[in-house]
Amino acid sequence: MRWENEYDSLELEFSLLRELLLVRRKAALSQAEIAERMGVKLLQ
Repeated sequence: MRWENEYDSLELEFSLLRELLLVRRKAALSQAEIAERMGVKLLQ
């Protein structure tokens, strides 16, 4: 049961990630495009 408590405690993070991915998909932006807008370079 302990792992279930840990999993449940991460629900907010999972929820935020799902929302971020949904918005990114709707905006038709790639991860590289998001990184560029944020001024971050992705490792190749």
